[in-house]
Amino acid sequence: MPACKKAGRFGIHAAGGSGTEVGFMTRDEIRKEIKAICQRKGWSVADLSRESQVSQRAIRGFLEKRDEVSPQVLYRLCKSLGLDKRS
Repeated sequence: MPACKKAGRFGIHAAGGSGTEVGFMTRDEIRKEIKAICQRKGWSVADLSRESQVSQRAIRGFLEKRDEVSPQVLYRLCKSLGLDKRS
């Protein structure tokens, strides 16, 4: 599994063979970071959806705190924005 849950926080692991843990973030921290990075990149929800292969509906629901997504979907969103490579 690319992400792990620990006391309400999610650890995002680097892609590739190392599986090195980068750090833990709450879902609210992940939402905030996703929004900030998309704004910096000039990305819309449609752009994020295309890059992450996650539906626009799922992304909007997660970002607006209406719906939750699985750790695997969180990882795909984070990976598409480069969050899986930060220390």
